[in-house]
Amino acid sequence: MVRAVRRARRTILGRSRVSYYPRFTKTSELANHYYRARWYLPYLKDRCDSVRLFVPAGAALDPGARPDYMCSDTRDDSHIKIKHDRWLRCFLTAMTSEVVLAWASGGGGIPLRWLRLSGVRVINVDTEDPNTTEYGLYCSLAWKWLLTAEERQRVLSENESRFKYRAAQIFGKSYPRACVFGTGPSLEKAHQFDFDRTLCIACNTIVENSALLSRIKPEFVAAADVVSHLGVSKQSQAFRESLARALGESDFLFVTTAAFGYLLTLNYPKLKNLTILIDQTCEGPNHSFFERFEVPLLDSVLNMLMLPLAATFCNEIWFLGCDGHSPDRRDNDNWDFWAHADEAGYKPDLIASGHQCHPTFDHHRNEITFDRYNSSIAETLEVGERQFGIVYASLGKSNTPGLAERSIPTSWLEELRVGDSPLPLAALSARRASESRLPTRRD
Repeated sequence: MVRAVRRARRTILGRSRVSYYPRFTKTSELANHYYRARWYLPYLKDRCDSVRLFVPAGAALDPGARPDYMCSDTRDDSHIKIKHDRWLRCFLTAMTSEVVLAWASGGGGIPLRWLRLSGVRVINVDTEDPNTTEYGLYCSLAWKWLLTAEERQRVLSENESRFKYRAAQIFGKSYPRACVFGTGPSLEKAHQFDFDRTLCIACNTIVENSALLSRIKPEFVAAADVVSHLGVSKQSQAFRESLARALGESDFLFVTTAAFGYLLTLNYPKLKNLTILIDQTCEGPNHSFFERFEVPLLDSVLNMLMLPLAATFCNEIWFLGCDGHSPDRRDNDNWDFWAHADEAGYKPDLIASGHQCHPTFDHHRNEITFDRYNSSIAETLEVGERQFGIVYASLGKSNTPGLAERSIPTSWLEELRVGDSPLPLAALSARRASESRLPTRRD
């Protein structure tokens, strides 16, 4: 019925693409969403060729200067218009839109209910509403709401082909092991090891460290955070600029989720062929992107992307820099939720920009994400061991359940180390670490 109403509405009233509702009455509110639109709603022919924001007729409102915590890396924004008009015009425009962005959850009332009944897709992007996740909804707009199912499938097929082409090259190198690199403090020990003949998979802000990238030569770099990497903050812009530079200097591919990463390929078209987009539709852990080219419905780049990538190619997987949330470090060292290595982190002002852009994010992360992250990591490792015979071991101490009990004791490393030379990863036994914890392992 809703589809029939939507078709009738288009036939009678015509169609524009995206509009905001209700009208903006304060410059600060207008600026907040106008500059988000410039990043999250790039021009897309026949899909996003018109974005409308309304202010009252006669009001001297304009968005003013871009807030200094928001990104400036926007492209053509001529399709985004601020219109001075009466309430009725704003409502009729919303009625003919594909998507209406409800920016004030308490300001729509009955008109928003009418819009929904008329078949309009109404999305709550109120940045102050703790009952919605504007950061995820905004970032996925282009993928979820502006493309057709057929267009999404075509994009996914192209990216799966790109992945399989790189996978054939990787299999030709016959890597006996993989190592996934997080950004925790133990990453600073990377120079103590030799990662020759190791499939290396690096995590997000490691792209800041050109020396480390040159040393480990990753096949993949993974990131998927809508606040820190793919969103509208100055922090995200810094990451994207570093990513673009690193992709130009090194031979790796960037891997991310389709829902959020598609926006990156629209705003950075030169990165499209160096990026692999994977849809996030997999229930439970995934241990092979060949069996299922789907990202698990989880919350961390480690269990969403890095572990599935490593398990796709190797049955011996090491960790470094996956330290987790430390209960022992001072609160100001667990900055931005986790403890981070100095070599792969941003300055506090950049971190702050992400939280200024998305004031409800940290609350959601503390309430939901952390416990689910811990339990899902443990589940991913246990399923990998039990069903797929994968052996996991961590080169550094970790506070994350599942990784903590798989950490190699420092004494083992000292037994094997000779002088100051980097210790070859091939000299270590991941199975020894696994067997040392067999008595406490759950069946």
